[in-house]
Amino acid sequence: MYADRGQDGTGGFALADVEAPRAVFVVAYANDEPVGCGALRPYGDDIAEVKRMYTVPHWRGRGVAGAVLAELERRAHAFGYPTVRLETGDRQAGAIRLYERNGYRHIPSFGPYVAWDDSVCFEKPLTPTSEPLN
Repeated sequence: MYADRGQDGTGGFALADVEAPRAVFVVAYANDEPVGCGALRPYGDDIAEVKRMYTVPHWRGRGVAGAVLAELERRAHAFGYPTVRLETGDRQAGAIRLYERNGYRHIPSFGPYVAWDDSVCFEKPLTPTSEPLN
């Protein structure tokens, strides 16, 4: 979607990012078919970053992304993060609407995204959980 801007589509994400403590990669399935995914990686001690949200095209508009996002937020709660942040691109109108509908507020670009002109960044405070994941 951003190849004309010289981007490779990784969005600054590597699989090793979800091998860290307090990180996770989730996959949504329907009838044993993977239909969506998302990741959560640490961005400091108090912030988790949502990455790699994706829904296969023929499953879009059916609540898959919302379910994946809710699970990532649940995991972030359980990991003890008080805040979740994310970055999406300015061409991702559907993603922007999803995040706004789910209580994310626009924030200035952060970290590596400060240098990316097409970034749209969000943040959401989370209610701490009493039962951390092991």
